[in-house]
Amino acid sequence: MGAKDTPRCVNIAEAAHFSPDMRVNEEVMATPTLVTRMNCYEPGQVTPMHLHPGEDEIIYVVEGNGHFAFQDRENLPFRAGDLVCLPGDQFHSIVAGPDGKIVHANPAAARLLQPVNTDRWTSAAWEGRAFAGPGPIAAICLGGAVAVGVFAYAALMKAMRTGDIATVTPFRYTRVPFGIGLGAAFFGERIDSLMVLGCAIIVAAGLLIASGGRRGPD
Repeated sequence: MGAKDTPRCVNIAEAAHFSPDMRVNEEVMATPTLVTRMNCYEPGQVTPMHLHPGEDEIIYVVEGNGHFAFQDRENLPFRAGDLVCLPGDQFHSIVAGPDGKIVHANPAAARLLQPVNTDRWTSAAWEGRAFAGPGPIAAICLGGAVAVGVFAYAALMKAMRTGDIATVTPFRYTRVPFGIGLGAAFFGERIDSLMVLGCAIIVAAGLLIASGGRRGPD
């Protein structure tokens, strides 16, 4: 704001409003250099796991209680009146407590990048936000991943056409642990029991096919 701009005052508690379907996430004040957003939660609602690369986050809890969840550390509880600082390079989510509503405000520099969500596209659709495309570095990484994937699949098809299918087939399932490891390391995915069960079924099916393919004629 410049010397001739008009000062503003917004009462967060009075501006708060809620939705039974999802948390409310909206801008309440903005200048060319500063943006303040307000988040309002019904009991049990959450902010999806995400991070703000290279940008720490300050959150002031106006009302309610809940906790911050992280990938690699214990939950951090909070209550009304708390001022919380979250390191920018750590995945985190916000979980409202079961007993009451939450309102919090977080100011940030206007240049702050959009948060990187583990379920980014779904979150944008739920919250009515415009989809945000990848930046230059992400686009290069994505293009490289596509190129490597195309080459790998072409090599796999070549092996399937020219090699012993019973020998080659089990190697197709190496993409399962690779995909899981990549998702956990870079995208904040969590390995749960259903994921492990699905992987076990896929691997068992591949081994069964390989075993059957090696049997001689009856």
